[in-house]
Amino acid sequence: MGWIFRRRKSEEPTKPEYTFQMIGTMADGVLHVLRDGRPHDVVEISEELSIPPDRVDDILDFLSMLGLVQKYAQITKMGRKFMKLPQG
Repeated sequence: MGWIFRRRKSEEPTKPEYTFQMIGTMADGVLHVLRDGRPHDVVEISEELSIPPDRVDDILDFLSMLGLVQKYAQITKMGRKFMKLPQG
């Protein structure tokens, strides 16, 4: 997942680089898709947000590390609190 934030000097990027703001916007979009509390698969989220599935997968890994979602793609209580979403 390191390629989201930085490029290794020894490797050419295989995916487009994104700014922190772009990553934050995509992560916010993923959390909004998950706000209903039911499990979603990567393809469903990808289609909803028009983000490539591999990018969604990386964002879910990141949000999972923060404890905001459970992989595969269900928002946690902490994630709801973070987003100030209603309990469902």
